[in-house]
This record gives sequence, C-alpha cells and structure tokens, in this order.
Amino acid sequence: MNRLRKAILTALALALILTLSSCAGKFDDPQKIIDDALASGAFSETLEPVENAELMYSNFGLNSSMVESAIFYMSSGATSETIVYLKAKASESMYSVALVAKARVVTLKNSESGYRPEEIPKLDNARVIEDSKSRVVILIVANDYSKLPEVLRDAPLALE
Repeated sequence: MNRLRKAILTALALALILTLSSCAGKFDDPQKIIDDALASGAFSETLEPVENAELMYSNFGLNSSMVESAIFYMSSGATSETIVYLKAKASESMYSVALVAKARVVTLKNSESGYRPEEIPKLDNARVIEDSKSRVVILIVANDYSKLPEVLRDAPLALE
C-alpha cells in the first residue's frame, strides 16, 4: 500500500511539474514575440522600433515606475499599426498597465475616426494580451490579424 501511495504521489508531482513548465515562458522572450509578429505578414507597413521609451511612456500615459521593460514598434507610415510589449514591475501594476494599453486603442480610435477612417477596422480588432504569470501586456494593432502567430491571434479584443 505504501509503494502505491508513493507511486501515485510521484506521478502527481511529475504531472504538476510538466503542467507548470508548459505554461511558463510563453511571453518571456519579447524580441522573439515581436520578430515572429513582424515576420507574419499581419502588418501592411514596416514597423520601426521606437528607442525613446520615455517619449512612448508619455504618449501612452504610462508611469515608468509601473513598467520593468518595454518595447515599442510603430508604423513608419501613416497607419495606426503597432506592437507594444510591456512587462509590469509588479503583479499589482499589471492591471493598470493593461488599462493603459486599452485606453491607447480608444485614444487612437477617436483621433483616427475623422482623420483616417480606414484605420478604424484595425483598431476595432486590436488585441491586448494579458499574461499575469509573466506580468506581460502586449498591444497589437495590425492589418490582418489572421496572419499573426497563434499565441497572439487568439487573444481577446482590446475593447471587449
């Protein structure tokens, strides 16, 4: 009976380890996520990295004390297409970071409605991915969401 109990506990421990290891790391390599998205053909224009993070924090309404790291890629032309990777400093600030990303979509939608109405469908389908395990928020505004890598394509809409 004791051997059976040990075998069951060992099997349960292995199952738990495998489950946790398969969940971890999905968003831990931000440059790979961005590179895969950029190579997917989902964007109608070239997205360029924005090196001035403080300027982007200001544009997004982000407080740099909430963000551990950030990568911003924006359209090099006249579209609202973008991909932004934000890693919150703490679990407590992740909700605020996600709200800021969603508010950015609303702001863009309001500004584009009279200026470039053809951008509105992209913004209506914008994605905000929130992964609490890794404290990551990813904002994507793309031309063709069906071409995004699966982990990004199946994310909830930003304005749901």
